[in-house]
Amino acid sequence: GVGLGLAVARGFAEAMGGRLTAEDTPGGGMTMVLTLRVAAGRPPVDPGLPVQVGSTSGTTERKGRPAR
Repeated sequence: GVGLGLAVARGFAEAMGGRLTAEDTPGGGMTMVLTLRVAAGRPPVDPGLPVQVGSTSGTTERKGRPAR
């Protein structure tokens, strides 16, 4: 590619009121860190729990994390 991925990702993060930063990864490479604000009036969610995403047909569970 032409290196636009980081600029696009950073633009999305900033549009949502967050930020995207790069950190060195021990052993080589880098880790991208996305930081977003929590919505007001909602308690924080345990990062180990599955995330629920609303849809017009109800609620669906995000794939990738096993339910506990």
